[in-house]
Amino acid sequence: MPISLADLQRNKRTIPVKTPFGDLEVVYRPGAITQEAITSGSVFETLATGIEAWDLLDEGEMVAITVETMRALPTALVMAIFHAMMEDVTARPTERAGSFSGR
Repeated sequence: MPISLADLQRNKRTIPVKTPFGDLEVVYRPGAITQEAITSGSVFETLATGIEAWDLLDEGEMVAITVETMRALPTALVMAIFHAMMEDVTARPTERAGSFSGR
């Protein structure tokens, strides 16, 4: 079955992220996690570009997903999210913990 570039770019996944501060749910776009994004940008840029939504809240509102936000978060939280996304994006389809959406 063929895969279209548009489908790759539109695809979203929801993954659970265990952090030292508690569990998060992150919705990200696997198509945004490219080799170029990983090697030429920063972790902060990769996350800000790839994450669509999360349940990280400030006074009941979703915290904005920006490079500046990523830089202000504790390193342990940022790295837990980054590692969860990298693990998911490189996992074999039968090993993935998240869910697909986006069509």
